[in-house]
Parts: sequence; C-alpha cells; structure tokens
Amino acid sequence: MLKQASAADQRHAGVIRLPPKSSAPSAADAAPSQPPLPPLVLRVGVTGHRPSDKRPEPDVQKLRAAAQRIFQQIADTFAGVAATYAQVFACADTPPAKGGLRVISALAAGADQWLADEALKLGYELQAPLPLPREEYRKDFAGDAASEAEYDRLLAMATAVLELDGKVHLDAQGHRHVDPASYEAVGFAVLDQSDLLIAVWDGQRQRPGGTGQVVHEAVRRGIPVIWIRWAEAGHWDLMSPSWQLVQKAEDLDNNNEELALLVRALLLPPHYKLSEHVGPAHSLREAFFCEPQKSGNPLLGLWLLFRDFVTGEIFKAWKKWRNLSPFRVASFEESTRQRWEEETRPAQAAAAGQPSTSEADLRAANRFTEPFVRHYAWANELSVYYANLYRSSFVLTFLLGFLAVCCGLSGPAIPEILQVIGGFAELALIGVILMLTYAGRWRNWHERWIDYRTLAERIRLARFLALFGGGGQQVAVSGHLAGYGNPVGTWMHWHYRAIERAAGLPSLKFDQPYLAMCQRIWCDVLVLEQMEYHELTHRRLARLDRRLHGVAMACFWLGVAICIVHLVMRHFTDLDDALMIFAGLLPALAAALGGICSQGEFHRVARRSAAMASRLEDLRLEMASVPTRPGELNSVRLSHYARKVAQLMINEMLDWRVVFQDRPLGLPA
Repeated sequence: MLKQASAADQRHAGVIRLPPKSSAPSAADAAPSQPPLPPLVLRVGVTGHRPSDKRPEPDVQKLRAAAQRIFQQIADTFAGVAATYAQVFACADTPPAKGGLRVISALAAGADQWLADEALKLGYELQAPLPLPREEYRKDFAGDAASEAEYDRLLAMATAVLELDGKVHLDAQGHRHVDPASYEAVGFAVLDQSDLLIAVWDGQRQRPGGTGQVVHEAVRRGIPVIWIRWAEAGHWDLMSPSWQLVQKAEDLDNNNEELALLVRALLLPPHYKLSEHVGPAHSLREAFFCEPQKSGNPLLGLWLLFRDFVTGEIFKAWKKWRNLSPFRVASFEESTRQRWEEETRPAQAAAAGQPSTSEADLRAANRFTEPFVRHYAWANELSVYYANLYRSSFVLTFLLGFLAVCCGLSGPAIPEILQVIGGFAELALIGVILMLTYAGRWRNWHERWIDYRTLAERIRLARFLALFGGGGQQVAVSGHLAGYGNPVGTWMHWHYRAIERAAGLPSLKFDQPYLAMCQRIWCDVLVLEQMEYHELTHRRLARLDRRLHGVAMACFWLGVAICIVHLVMRHFTDLDDALMIFAGLLPALAAALGGICSQGEFHRVARRSAAMASRLEDLRLEMASVPTRPGELNSVRLSHYARKVAQLMINEMLDWRVVFQDRPLGLPA
C-alpha cells in the first residue's frame, strides 16, 4: 500500500470546501437515535486515448484547458448544491480536504493522466482502478519515462487503488502482451465508480477496452458522457443516454448550463429536481430521517404470534415467546453490526488461514461493510418494524371484524342484558377497527414498509458488490416493472446512490486469498442466506396458507350443513337460535381467514420464494465453480455471477413491490 499524500500536499488552489451545516446534524456527530443522512459525493470517471501514430497528435494544452473548464463547472455546481442543500446531506462525512468531488482514472498514458492531473489541481480526490498489479502495470510505460514518472506521481496521490487480476503473457520471442480483456475490465471498473464520464475520444469505435467501447458502454448503462474531441479539443459535447429525451448533440456543444443541470439532477433527491411536484416521496423521505429508535409496542408482535400459532412454530420457539421478544425492538445499529460480523467471520477465518493473506487484506475486507452498516441498519430494521405493524393490523382487523359479527348475532333465548352488552361490544370493536385502520393509513405504515424495504435491499447488495469494486449504475428495468413500481426515480434510489458513491473504490489487490474470500462471502453469506430465507418463507407461508384455507373451507361447509339442519329440523328441536347463530358465525370466520390470506398474498409469496431458492442454488453452484487463481481475470468472472445474483434479487424485490404497493390497510369489508 502506497503512502498517502499529506493533507498539505493535497490542498491545491480551488479546493471545494463544504460549508458547515446550520441545522441538521451530520451522520458523524448525530446521536444514533435517528437515521444518518446520505453523504454528498460526486464521482467523475475519465477515459481517453494515448498518443499514437494511429491518430493525429492532439493539442494537449487546449485539451487540458477544456478539461479544466469542465471540472471547474462541475465543482462550482457541486459547491452550490452543498451550500444550498446542506440540510439534506451529511456534508461533514465527506473527505474534508477534497470536498466530496472524486475523479476515477486508470492512469494510462495520455488522456487518463492529463485529466486526472487537472482534476487534482482543483482539489478532486483521485481513486485509481488498475488493469494489472501496479508493478506489472508500470511495464506498460516502458520507453516513456515521462508517462512512467507521472504514473508514479499520480498513484502516490490516489486515496484508493484497486489492482485487478489482468492477464499478461509472453510470446515465443519473449515479447510481453496484455490481454485486451484486462483493459476492458478496467474500463468497466471506471464506469462502476462513475456518475458521469469525461472522454477524450476521436469518435471511432475501437478494439475491446478502448475508449470507444468505454463510451458506448457508459451510454448503454445510462451514464452521461462529456465528449472532448481528440482533434478539436476546444469543443465538447454532452452525450446523454439514448433513452433520455434531450436536445440534439450539436445543441449541447460547450453548454455549461446543461452540464450544471445534469450535476444537480445527479445529486439532488427527486422532488428537488421537479419542484412543482411534492408528493408522498417527499414526505416519506423527510419522515425517514426523523425516525427515532423504536422500542416496541403491544401491536408489534401480533402478526408473529398469529403466524407461529397457525403454523405450529410457537411450540418450537417457546423461549422467544416466554420472553416476549417479538414485542420488543433491539438497537438497530448494534444488532445489525453484530449480525454482519457473525456472517462474515467464517469466510475471513478461512482467508486468514492462507499463508499469503495479510492483515491489510482482512482490514480491506472489513472495510467494505463500514460505509453501509449504519444506513442498512436503519432502513432494514425500520422496514421490519413497519411490516410487522402493517401485518399485525390487517390480521387484527379481520379477526375483530369476526368478533364484531359474533357480538351482533343474538337470539330471543339470550337475556336482554347480554344483548345490550353485545351491542355495545360490537360498536367498540368497530371503533377499534376504524381507529386501527386509519391510524395505519395516517402514519403510512404500508408505504414506509415498502419504501424502507426497497432501500434496505439496494444497500444490502451495494455492500456485497463493493467487494468487486462497486455495483455501477442501474437505470433500465424490463417489462411491466419499467412503468409500474419502478423505484429508479424515487427518494430510495437517490439515497442508495448517495451511499454507494461515498463508499468509493476499495483499495486492494485481487490476489488468490482475496478472491477466495470474496467467493466464500458471496456463496456462503449472501446467496446461502437468501436461499435459506426463501426456503423458510416458502415452507412457512405455504403451511400458513394451506391451514387458513383449510379452516376457512371447513367453516364454510360446516355453515352450509348447519343451515340445512336448521331448515329441515326447525320444528323438531329447541336449538333454532343456536343453529341460526352458528350459521352466521362460521361463514364470517371463513371470510375473515380468507381476507387475511388475500391481504397477505401468502400463496403468491410462497411460490415466488420457492422459485427464488431454486434459481439462487443454480447461481451459487456457478459462482462456486469459478477458480480463484490470480492473473486470469477471475475477478471478472466472479463479478459477472455476482451481478447476476444481484439482478435476480433486484427483480424479485421490484416484483414484490408491485404486488404489495396496492395492498394498503383497509376495512375488512
């Protein structure tokens, strides 16, 4: 690990400094009784050509001047956002000497180094993914002493260096050749850490790993590209993704105003981009950051009690119920941190047994949890809290509705005083149902559960994808999810993106012990844990649905039989009143149980969980079959399967969101 440059060395003229916040506390100094605000960070990736005989020599001074103007415009806009919306972000959590602006460069000779240098002069933080181990990559500069010296200087100033496991081989004549896939991998690693890309490009589509491929991949992913023309450095264009409706490219030539709007759109939450729209996303975003640490309540555990009673699990977990733990809430951050440490400890212990694993490798592996743990703890535990409130509420309202029917049914054989008491009890039960339903709607239990769950799942995946250098920007959702239930334009997506930006590039080397540890963490922590969760959910909800439907059908048919008996024998028995009451109660109970099944979507969720467990098992096998030998780009193969797992989980979460967002609390009617 190279020594970090001193704070004095890192401060250049034009450093962007964030102003102190006036009201909202930062994530660092805030009490742990509220969720942390998202940090304010912007990442600018750079790519470009190397000087070559294949293309004309550029005007380097003009090119640098154009890049300097672009970086300055981005920095000015960033500073304006920081000053105007300091209460929205945890500005104090950004690197103080850098101000939250970051440049991502592979430090190749030519444009990569020129742009990185211009950004550093303005106070940007530099992070560098390399296609090869740093000493091997230095051989790329053989015969170019100036570029090699610049590489060493910039590398020493980088706050994070990710050394990929690229392929290098020698031909029969002993000449060194780097596999083009290595440069392709580092280009994509730059994009994984970029919110926008500055490309010095001649406009030609080129070989794998070249600037042209990186630009086209950026546009495909939805990353805006600022194109500085190789041969006309005084001009630059803003290339927006093809799915966005924007001006023609020629209208955006040197358009600083459009660039400022783009930077603001990347940084600000949705309702600040469209100020005329202030709806539920606005209020729930503000509500999330005001959430206190919960302590539990009598309503919280009713859903778990009902579920465990119907499925029979209450007899297996009697200690949990004896202590009434489902009605209490543990410290969000402490419980999450402890659980995460327990999850990764076996994989880290296995890595520690490798002779080539250093203490620095283990610290780097631990580091990938830190940027995410507090944010995930609050989003996850609050989603669980509101999910239990929501489910407890609809279970209770349906059962109270049945009890209200019981109180309302009476016959002449019942004493008058009991009829009066039953009438008042029915009114009281209806009042409780109304109060509970409208309290849940007023407090947005259903919406908070869905939004907080969506945020938690994205942060969970970002935590694991950080092992391979970050997850990149997801902008496209297929099928019906693209127009319904898509969270990309929501405050949750903005919050998750802000957290992922701040996490930054991991500073490590993709050697065999680290790759083996990543493989174990993905296979034995995330995927296995998700498989076990979905298998348990399938068994539990399938049993719950089956038993509730069985009891409901039994009540229905028993009610039919009682009606027949009552009609046939009404003149031959003294049980007319009792038969009439049971003929009304049994269908009411069947309707209540059927309503609980429908509201909870037990059957659909059980089937989806079974399918998820099966698909995750296949992906776990594929990922476990990837070798972890260094120097073979096995990190790319592992990352490929990791992203397939992540995409599967995201799509399942989006489908879940579509199903449940139209299931708010309602009256049991």
